[in-house]
Amino acid sequence: MGPLLRLLAGLFGGRTLAHLGRRLALLAAAGGLALAGLGFLLSALYLALAAGLGAPLAALFTGLILALVATILFLLAWRMPPSPPVTGEALDALAPLLARGVCSRPVDMLLLALLAGILLEQLGRGRRR
Repeated sequence: MGPLLRLLAGLFGGRTLAHLGRRLALLAAAGGLALAGLGFLLSALYLALAAGLGAPLAALFTGLILALVATILFLLAWRMPPSPPVTGEALDALAPLLARGVCSRPVDMLLLALLAGILLEQLGRGRRR
């Protein structure tokens, strides 16, 4: 395990990270199976339309349905309100953990701060648009 992962395991507890890893693996498997199921549903829709309308019109209608669903999802994501800012209580709870990490592993904490800054910058760009 790398030094940054050891630091995260020390901050959050190894048991919590293992639980989070299992949960993320299950979510990834569920997402993959959902995509496969969606693919089969789309091919069934296409085949059903192709039997009645012919292949070109079936492809057109399937594409239109996908474009409509994508547009609705895009508009929902665009209209979603921004998440509330982090409160001072949450930052106060993290302060002792970060102070202990800075004293024991300054290089790892510097890398963690760099990664957090990059992540916050990328998240901030999405809100400004």
